[in-house]
Amino acid sequence: MTLSHVSSPSRFEHIPFSVFTGSVDASQALAREVATLVKKGRPDGSKVVLGLATGSTPLNFYAELIRILKTHPFRPLLGRPPTPARVKIW
Repeated sequence: MTLSHVSSPSRFEHIPFSVFTGSVDASQALAREVATLVKKGRPDGSKVVLGLATGSTPLNFYAELIRILKTHPFRPLLGRPPTPARVKIW
């Protein structure tokens, strides 16, 4: 549950932010935002690149992102599709 979706900027801060009641709520909101960005792409048409952190802190976010992307699958644009000459089977 979001307590305050976007705060009005002060004279010092000009970054919109959200305040959540807990880490699960924050993880779910962030996962929805990232999934939308990954599915729709950037407004200017540039590539979307995710830098993913390690450790236990982002686990709720990753679990929710995986759940969303499995529930609403999409075909990512990862360059050329693989051809038999480029695919290695071990």
